[in-house]
Amino acid sequence: MVRCILKEKNCPKEFKGDAVVCVVYLLNGFTIKRLQKIMLEEVWSLKKLIVDHLRIFGNVAYAKIQEEKRTKLKHKS
Repeated sequence: MVRCILKEKNCPKEFKGDAVVCVVYLLNGFTIKRLQKIMLEEVWSLKKLIVDHLRIFGNVAYAKIQEEKRTKLKHKS
Protein backbone atom coordinates (compact mmCIF):
# COMPACT_ATOMS: atom_id res chain seq x y z
CA MET A 1 0.00 0.00 0.00
CA VAL A 2 2.86 2.38 0.72
CA ARG A 3 4.29 1.92 -2.76
CA CYS A 4 0.87 2.49 -4.29
CA ILE A 5 0.33 5.72 -2.36
CA LEU A 6 3.77 7.09 -3.25
CA LYS A 7 3.38 6.18 -6.92
CA GLU A 8 -0.19 7.47 -7.25
CA LYS A 9 0.64 10.87 -5.76
CA ASN A 10 4.12 11.08 -7.38
CA CYS A 11 5.68 11.69 -3.98
CA PRO A 12 9.45 11.46 -3.49
CA LYS A 13 10.82 8.66 -1.32
CA GLU A 14 11.41 11.12 1.53
CA PHE A 15 7.68 10.77 2.31
CA LYS A 16 7.97 7.01 2.77
CA GLY A 17 7.77 7.27 6.56
CA ASP A 18 4.65 9.42 6.42
CA ALA A 19 3.07 6.97 3.99
CA VAL A 20 3.84 4.05 6.32
CA VAL A 21 2.21 5.86 9.26
CA CYS A 22 -0.84 6.61 7.11
CA VAL A 23 -1.17 2.99 5.92
CA VAL A 24 -0.80 1.55 9.42
CA TYR A 25 -3.45 3.95 10.71
CA LEU A 26 -5.84 2.94 7.92
CA LEU A 27 -5.19 -0.78 8.31
CA ASN A 28 -6.02 -0.56 12.01
CA GLY A 29 -9.40 0.87 11.07
CA PHE A 30 -10.38 -1.54 8.27
CA THR A 31 -13.02 -4.18 8.81
CA ILE A 32 -12.28 -7.88 8.62
CA LYS A 33 -14.66 -10.65 7.61
CA ARG A 34 -14.82 -12.24 11.07
CA LEU A 35 -16.08 -9.08 12.75
CA GLN A 36 -18.77 -8.44 10.11
CA LYS A 37 -18.85 -4.68 9.52
CA ILE A 38 -17.22 -3.74 12.83
CA MET A 39 -13.95 -1.83 12.66
CA LEU A 40 -10.94 -3.15 14.55
CA GLU A 41 -10.61 0.13 16.44
CA GLU A 42 -14.26 -0.14 17.52
CA VAL A 43 -13.62 -3.57 18.99
CA TRP A 44 -10.55 -2.32 20.83
CA SER A 45 -12.00 0.89 22.26
CA LEU A 46 -15.71 -0.08 22.35
CA LYS A 47 -16.55 3.26 20.67
CA LYS A 48 -17.83 4.11 17.19
CA LEU A 49 -14.95 5.11 14.90
CA ILE A 50 -15.11 8.68 13.54
CA VAL A 51 -13.43 9.21 10.16
CA ASP A 52 -14.19 12.91 9.61
CA HIS A 53 -10.55 13.84 10.25
CA LEU A 54 -9.13 11.76 7.37
CA ARG A 55 -7.64 13.72 4.47
CA ILE A 56 -6.21 12.80 1.08
CA PHE A 57 -2.52 11.85 1.24
CA GLY A 58 -0.21 14.02 -0.86
CA ASN A 59 -2.16 17.27 -1.14
CA VAL A 60 -0.35 20.31 -2.46
CA ALA A 61 0.73 22.65 0.32
CA TYR A 62 2.22 26.12 0.19
CA ALA A 63 4.66 27.81 2.55
CA LYS A 64 4.43 31.55 3.10
CA ILE A 65 7.57 33.49 2.31
CA GLN A 66 8.14 36.29 4.79
CA GLU A 67 7.80 39.81 3.41
CA GLU A 68 11.36 40.79 4.24
CA LYS A 69 12.72 37.76 2.30
CA ARG A 70 10.87 38.43 -0.97
CA THR A 71 11.09 41.14 -3.58
CA LYS A 72 8.28 43.02 -5.19
CA LEU A 73 7.80 40.61 -8.11
CA LYS A 74 8.28 37.26 -6.35
CA HIS A 75 5.41 34.96 -5.40
CA LYS A 76 3.85 35.39 -1.99
CA SER A 77 3.68 31.66 -1.30
